[in-house]
Amino acid sequence: MGDARSKADGDARWSSPEPGMYVASIGSVTLGYVIEVPQGFVAFDADARPILRSRTLRAAKATVLARTRTRAQDRALSAAERAASER
Repeated sequence: MGDARSKADGDARWSSPEPGMYVASIGSVTLGYVIEVPQGFVAFDADARPILRSRTLRAAKATVLARTRTRAQDRALSAAERAASER
């Protein structure tokens, strides 16, 4: 199991819960994940829908971040707004 992070990922953290699987998250919000398959990788969104098949892990990870970051940030903002309105 491991964690890797780069400046391009921003706040996203990649973990590898098992060999060949990479999960992206920001805090407790899962952005999506990538699994290794013969001849490449498949990227999935947070709802387990496939979004890309790629030859490289780098491209698959970038797709997960590009497709899901806004959605996760919207969820986090909504939660923060709800918490603020309850004060």
